[in-house]
Amino acid sequence: MTDLEKADKWLAERKLNSYGDPESTMYMGGSPLFNESTGESKDRYKHLKEKYTDLPWLTVNKSTSTTTTTSTMKQIILFTGNAVIHSMWFRVLYILLSTFASTSSSSSGDIGNIHETFCLEKLRPCIIQALMVSTIELFNSIFGLTKSKPHQVLLFTSVRTGVELIAAPHLPCNSYQHLITIVCWSLDGIVRFGCFALDAIFSILGYNSVTLIKSIRYTVGPMLFPLGAGGEMAMVITIAYQTGKWPVWVAASLWPLGFYPLMKQLLKQRKRHFKKLSSDKQ
Repeated sequence: MTDLEKADKWLAERKLNSYGDPESTMYMGGSPLFNESTGESKDRYKHLKEKYTDLPWLTVNKSTSTTTTTSTMKQIILFTGNAVIHSMWFRVLYILLSTFASTSSSSSGDIGNIHETFCLEKLRPCIIQALMVSTIELFNSIFGLTKSKPHQVLLFTSVRTGVELIAAPHLPCNSYQHLITIVCWSLDGIVRFGCFALDAIFSILGYNSVTLIKSIRYTVGPMLFPLGAGGEMAMVITIAYQTGKWPVWVAASLWPLGFYPLMKQLLKQRKRHFKKLSSDKQ
């Protein structure tokens, strides 16, 4: 596109005529480019440059190009982070399921001990690594790369990390409360961050977000999140019964206070998404 074509596009967007004036403008001699006293005509683009010395049509294109580049870089960062988190939780679930498959087929030895040893030496380090990598989501929200509220992401990640680092060591690693919680965390991480990564890919390629991806996220999320939170609470209550310490009972009683705002926000997002789908169909 030539500079004159860019200028014409800029003028058309602002409903100005080809000389840069309001469309209703009338000219002596029919054109502002013709000088009746000298009989000379001026180049139209030269006229526009004299009228708009800052050449706004060129600035707009540069600005648009810069904005597009920035947006693409943002999506690349989001894709990379979400893909890494997704893969880490997939790894946790794979190790967990493959361990169950191998030990359940074993005909000798104490399966419980095998599970516990493997859980402590292999599974738990992977869980901690996945939780640490998941803090990428917090940094994305802090730097404005996502619409998520930083304080809610902080509450979400700190609770899970605290449960695994502080509460989990007080229970057998292979306890059903712990394993159910980890399965829910893993499935949630796989689906949620997988959907985020796919959204970013479509954006990088210049396509709009696929509705199905968000529908899956907003359907699976509200199911897995309360199950995972329930597993966390079951772990804390079990520890409270075993230790009899009142601070642990206080922590268990406060669990719903942290769960409620996060679940409310999740259901709000789900309702908004499906309401938009319904209105678009109409």
